[in-house]
Amino acid sequence: IMNWEETAQLVEVATGPVEDAIGTDITVELPEGDAVNGEALAVSIGCAACHIQAPTGPAWLADAGQAGIGERAAQRIAAPDYTGNAQTAEQYMLESIVMPAVYMVPNYQDLMPNNYGDTLAKQDVADLIAYMLTLK
Repeated sequence: IMNWEETAQLVEVATGPVEDAIGTDITVELPEGDAVNGEALAVSIGCAACHIQAPTGPAWLADAGQAGIGERAAQRIAAPDYTGNAQTAEQYMLESIVMPAVYMVPNYQDLMPNNYGDTLAKQDVADLIAYMLTLK
């Protein structure tokens, strides 16, 4: 890591409550999301590290065996083993961000931070969801 110091990018991650935090109500009305900003946010706060670059979390991108998260979210809420409360793909994604332990995708551990309801603003979450919906 020391060898990368000069080329490393500084990533600032919110660690405390933010104004207009999303909270944990998955029925909250979100502002219109910006997928481009959502992609940048996914990289800057670390989502991409586990969900795109490494198999730590359920993959967001499509591969030979499954669709991307943009299509898979609707399939998850219809699955018989789904334990969450979401009624739409968007609610499922919101639920997964702010209350990740409500439903655990089989074969994955509960490693997701559980404070995003306090540390992400509504617009940030709307942008992340807009980006995830593009991943078919």
